[in-house]
Parts: sequence; C-alpha cells; structure tokens
Amino acid sequence: MADRNDLLQTYTPNSDIAAGFNQNQIIWSRSGNDTLLGFQPLTEIPQPQIDVFIGDVALDDPALRQWSDTFILGDWNKPYYANGDPQILGLNDFAVVTDFNPALDTIQLNGTANNYQLVNTVVGEALVLQNSTGPDVVGFLLGDYSNSNLNLQSNYFKYQGFTPPPGPVLPQVQQLGSPGYELTTTTATDPLGNVYIAGGTTGSLGGENAGSRDALVVKYDSQGNTLWTKQFGTSDFDTIYGIDTDNQGNFYVAGITQGDLAGPKQAVVSDAFLANRTYATGTARSQFYSIYVLCQSGVPRGHC
Repeated sequence: MADRNDLLQTYTPNSDIAAGFNQNQIIWSRSGNDTLLGFQPLTEIPQPQIDVFIGDVALDDPALRQWSDTFILGDWNKPYYANGDPQILGLNDFAVVTDFNPALDTIQLNGTANNYQLVNTVVGEALVLQNSTGPDVVGFLLGDYSNSNLNLQSNYFKYQGFTPPPGPVLPQVQQLGSPGYELTTTTATDPLGNVYIAGGTTGSLGGENAGSRDALVVKYDSQGNTLWTKQFGTSDFDTIYGIDTDNQGNFYVAGITQGDLAGPKQAVVSDAFLANRTYATGTARSQFYSIYVLCQSGVPRGHC
C-alpha cells in the first residue's frame, strides 16, 4: 500500500481521538485530554506491528499543563498487540507508551487484571498478557516507575472484561457500523435541525469501500432517522476531520487524503481536501482539521 513511510501521525493541540493511519506508526496526540489508538484494532492484521504512543510531549504548550490521556490496548472483544510470535514472547507486535503518568492517565485493556503481568525491564515496565500460546508482551511503559509502584489492580488500568458493556440509557441513540473500523471525528447541524456526522470507515457503509479507510458522512433528521450515508475515497487513507453547513442546508467537509482524491496527490504523504476540491502544499503533509462556514464575508453563520 502506498506511503507506508508515513511514520509519524500527529494530531491537534486539542483533545483528540488520536488513531493511527498505518501499521507501525508513531502516534503523537500533542496537548489535550486524548485517546490514543493504534491502526485498525478491530481488523485482523496479517503481520505484526509496533506502535509508539506519545501523549503529552507538547512542544506547543508553553504552560506545560498536565493532561489526562487514555491509551487503548484492548477492548471487551479482544486484546490488541497479541498477534506476536510466541517463540519471542510477542516482541514483534506491541505498543510503546512513552509518557504514561499513573496519576493522570489510564490504559484500557481486554479481560481482567488476572490476565496480565507487569515485568520490570531496562526500559521500563513490560505489560505481559498470559494467553493460550504463552506470555505475550502487548506493551512497554517507558520510564522509571520504581517510586510509583505500578499495580495491575489500580484504577489507572481499565479492564473491559469479555462481554459487551450495557447498552445506553439515553432515550434516542443511533448506532451504525460495519465489520471494519469506524471513526467519527466531527458533527454539525443545519437550520432544519438535521444532524451530520463525519469521519472515516474501513468498511462499506455508504457504498463499496475504495480500498482502505474511506471518508464518511451520515445525515440524520431531527428525530434521529438516517436520511442518507455518503462514502468516498481512494485506495489509500481518506478521513474527514471537519464538517459545517450553510443556511441553505448545504454541507462542507475538510480532511486529509493519502491518495489521488480529486487529482494527482501533490504532497509526499498526504493532501488536505476541502469539499470537492483538493489543496496541496507540496510539503510532507497537509491536513485540515476543522471547517467554519460564513453566511457572508466575515460574518459567522450563527450571527446572520
């Protein structure tokens, strides 16, 4: 697949769901209360992977504020990074958490505390899963935790068990999904009360998947009924990160593509796209993370 040299995946200095785009990535969420997640954890990946999670190493936060991050290493359905070679304790398939702070952060895991063991190593604590093929290292927590006395029974480890969580108690909830992996990153409403959600999918929700992660938009009416689902993309990775509407009910999206979405890709790794046009800078990466529609020059839509 193209652009497998896309080693570093960075996110905004806000609170993000920082999801990997490729296997074997450095995922840097920057500042904010972030959730860090490796590439396509719900999809069986044919070869092992090693992801590096960087949470609060925020060079753009001069106040050096402390943030609470969540590192996802499993869910109720399965442990992540558990496909490694049992002959080498799974050391070809694991996550590296560079800045875990037990006073602020959490690590989400499959199963219970009885399924894991913490092993001190020269680089930090190894998180070892005891599975049917033997011990499997699913993660490393870098640093010296000798003064923290990390304990698998402590509340900074969040275990998801082996069964689905109880359903929501909200009176109106809509859920959509596929056998793949869906990521919804942004929402908007229009003057008629319709609701739009947008993001990406590795499945086929609004048509056949183009090859990897497609951009996705779903429109609901004010009662929560699905009006339509639109999906588009290239053979590579395409995701929407911003959506907004105008007073006529039109919607506009912004995001990134690693393919030839509206023409030949201009940047080395990824181009930014806005609505149905692609903008490129020719640098290593161009990305749009939000969009804001004005009803007339300089006037925000909500103040028309």
